[in-house]
Amino acid sequence: MVDIIEVAKRNREYSIEEQVIELKKRGFDIEEETGKIKYFNANVFVRFITKEAYLIYTKDGYFYTFRGIVWEKLEEANLKRFLRIILHQPRYGLWTVNKEKEYLEALKLEVYHPCELNQDRNLVNLLNGTFNLDDYVLYGHSRLYSHKGRAY
Repeated sequence: MVDIIEVAKRNREYSIEEQVIELKKRGFDIEEETGKIKYFNANVFVRFITKEAYLIYTKDGYFYTFRGIVWEKLEEANLKRFLRIILHQPRYGLWTVNKEKEYLEALKLEVYHPCELNQDRNLVNLLNGTFNLDDYVLYGHSRLYSHKGRAY
């Protein structure tokens, strides 16, 4: 898995067969003969996103994506833009305001992180790892340490 920005950067052409497969992964039910969309399931789209990218939604009302060293806050407009790009990757023109509202609410529930970021004051995030002040050991970066902001 990668951060949401990297998932949105994936860009390629899809054959008709690949479009159907990718659209189904994103929660669309498709009429096999015509290729028309029958309906959209936002929960399936959210599951697709959470398998592809590291995202959390915190008590402060923000989404964060893990950028290899820290959890980086996503502005809501950027998150919406990235999700719209991902939704459109197999076939352009499927996004609607109603779909966006539906999958954003589902995403908030799916990736809710009840703990505060940076809550362990004995962990210091450095460029080359996370230093633990309790045991004086430098550990590798991990999304499990819940750091946000910058590394020193």
